[in-house]
Amino acid sequence: EKFRGNIYDRNGKPFLYRDEATALFIDPQYFRDSGKGMELAKQLNRDYSELMKKLTDKRPFIIITYDEIPETEGITKLPIKGRYGIKPIAAHIIGYTDKDGAMGKAGIEKAYDYLLKDGGEITVKYSGNAQAGSIPGLGVDVTDNINETGGVKLTLDYDIQKITDEAADRLLPKGAVVVEDIATGEIVAMTSRPDFNPEKVEQ
Repeated sequence: EKFRGNIYDRNGKPFLYRDEATALFIDPQYFRDSGKGMELAKQLNRDYSELMKKLTDKRPFIIITYDEIPETEGITKLPIKGRYGIKPIAAHIIGYTDKDGAMGKAGIEKAYDYLLKDGGEITVKYSGNAQAGSIPGLGVDVTDNINETGGVKLTLDYDIQKITDEAADRLLPKGAVVVEDIATGEIVAMTSRPDFNPEKVEQ
């Protein structure tokens, strides 16, 4: 699972990877039964048909979630930081990536994709059979190699941006707000509504 570089405010405060999340290493062979697959989809709050595409493949895969998921047979958990968080800040500026998190599709994520695309990775090692599936009972080895030092620095001020976003949520159903440093002309906060969640762009 590849990770991307962070995006920082003018003082070096990160916009991303702030909230606790969990990386779930899921072994499909334990969930190929339609009933178990449907139950897993409900637990993960994922589309059943999309999840089944992964489950019908014999190769284990990783899903990142902010929800509390029990570690059961076929699921190995690793605590990490989620990229956008539960309530993202400056979503219209930060932008978002494709579903795999590999390529920036909008905003700073797209404009500086070449700087952000290499933020380390989570590596999962498991004993596999000739069909690329895992061998039950031998366990998995999960390694966190996330690089938290690289990224892009903006003129935004995280705290002012957060206040601006929260005010827009309360008072601005539709429109935009720009906060500028009149001495330098730099943008220290900018938001617009309606808002969106980079984790769920399709919604």
